[in-house]
Amino acid sequence: MVSIETKSSLSIQDKIAIGEAALRRNADQEASRYFSEILNDQSLSSEQEGSVRCMLSKCLENMNQYREALKVLTKYEQAGAKDDFPIQLRGNINLRLGWVYSWLGDHPRAIALLNQSLKEFKEISYEIGIGEAYHALGRTYIVEIEEYKIARDHLLE
Repeated sequence: MVSIETKSSLSIQDKIAIGEAALRRNADQEASRYFSEILNDQSLSSEQEGSVRCMLSKCLENMNQYREALKVLTKYEQAGAKDDFPIQLRGNINLRLGWVYSWLGDHPRAIALLNQSLKEFKEISYEIGIGEAYHALGRTYIVEIEEYKIARDHLLE
């Protein structure tokens, strides 16, 4: 962990990298503290904010804090809120929102968002995102609404 004195002298990119490293180590509480702190930085660009909010949401999901994860991303549910973002970031936001709604039991909304993220990832041939979207769709269909054939189709893609 980086000391408070050191953290204040780090660039936004360095702080994000530290949070990402904690997330990769499954140190979700540590990562969520970094990401929450980064969101308070006034020099954060809107794209950086979107990316950090996605990572913070993932940390909160990992800790089963689904309502908090949704609060982190709620601003992107407004019409046009993510229109100016690069397509991969829009896909990531929709993927995270889809996961959260799946966990919260709002399956129609989850499926719509996950299908949108899949479309966006396919548009740029982002294989990791495509795989994650299919995984989320498969899990939502099989675990949550017991649509085994649809789940199988998504998991075989």
